[in-house]
Amino acid sequence: MERNLQTIKSQNNLAIWAERVQSCRSSGMSTKEWCAENGIVPNTYFRWQKKVFNAMQPEEGQFYEIPIPYRGGKTAVSIEING
Repeated sequence: MERNLQTIKSQNNLAIWAERVQSCRSSGMSTKEWCAENGIVPNTYFRWQKKVFNAMQPEEGQFYEIPIPYRGGKTAVSIEING
């Protein structure tokens, strides 16, 4: 039972940080600026960003949309991951 609660808590934290990472990346601010505005230590942000990205490792044949910012707004690229 305790192990299940730890797993749920871990998944919940990962989901919260996935939202924060998305918010930071779509804010138009630098990571340092975003962290300062949101009261987050940059090292903590980067540690969680790594965990979020590792959790999102695509499986073979999956498609992922990757937002690519540019001066005129945002665009996206789809990439198929082949083993």
